[in-house]
Amino acid sequence: MPKTLHSFFRDESGATTVDWVLLTAGLVSLAMAVMGTYGSGAEDVSNHVSSAVAARPTTINW
Repeated sequence: MPKTLHSFFRDESGATTVDWVLLTAGLVSLAMAVMGTYGSGAEDVSNHVSSAVAARPTTINW
């Protein structure tokens, strides 16, 4: 039994999965923080561009 426990605690086959999960969670958190900071500014620019495009006349010259 002690040899089985020793080999269980020395096994690192799942450590890579944990690393990738933590890295992905960190990147998602960073993306959410950036969108929270710059999201409203980007929305304002998008609304301004949309209004400018909508105000232009739409004539088609064939």
